[in-house]
Amino acid sequence: MALATVAVAFDRFRLATARGLLGVGNTEMLALTVMAMRGPLTPSELAGEVGISNAAATSLLDRLEVENLATRNRHPRDRRKLVIELTAVGRTAIQLYLERITAVVERGVSACSPGERSALLPFLRQVAHGLAEVPDPPPFQPHVELDDRGGITAHLTGELDFASVPALGDWLDEHVSDGADSVTIDLTAVSFLSSAGIRLLVEFQHGHPGGGVRLHAPPQSPAGRALALAGLPASAPGDQHRITGRAEERPQEERPPQGRSPYPPFGE
Repeated sequence: MALATVAVAFDRFRLATARGLLGVGNTEMLALTVMAMRGPLTPSELAGEVGISNAAATSLLDRLEVENLATRNRHPRDRRKLVIELTAVGRTAIQLYLERITAVVERGVSACSPGERSALLPFLRQVAHGLAEVPDPPPFQPHVELDDRGGITAHLTGELDFASVPALGDWLDEHVSDGADSVTIDLTAVSFLSSAGIRLLVEFQHGHPGGGVRLHAPPQSPAGRALALAGLPASAPGDQHRITGRAEERPQEERPPQGRSPYPPFGE
């Protein structure tokens, strides 16, 4: 819990600094920090370090260039490639940002005894090593099935997070027909559903002609729990009503008591 508290505080600090110092967001600040630590990177290398798609990295770099924080240059050994580097403005901003972090850390370290410091450093190294070994999530892999009544079921697999949501949006627009009588988005195999993923799914529901879009996820699945916490319980097998996220459009008997989730608490 102490490490989680530090991680949350660090994210808030980074975002506050990004907005106050540079007028950018968290992803831009993370990208600048990575470049300051790693040096020039290709766009695909930067995308991998930040955890976004190559298409998202292109948009990110556009924003950084507009703010004169980073620039694209030809690779010194392969002229067919581009490398991303910090500008002088970007280097100065990141240096100030790192100096602020260093000052906070130094104040904390100065309050520790020599014995506490000698124990703390190996611990932090072990945590960092363990986190670096976490395997990559399964790739986003959707596919479509058609039924004999003109309906479509879109089965989604993997993680629906900030990085994969743009690909999901493009895939839904391309593969899920507007003319289908009904569309079911099956989230059973989704291992993680972020707020960005939920927002995209709700927007797709409301934007689909006729509104015949249902979300399906078992209540105890990761996606089912995420939807329940967002007030969007997904349909169970055999449900015929449309899930829209607006309680007034669901049958009265299906509305959970106010202030309570329709599903059991975590761990039950």
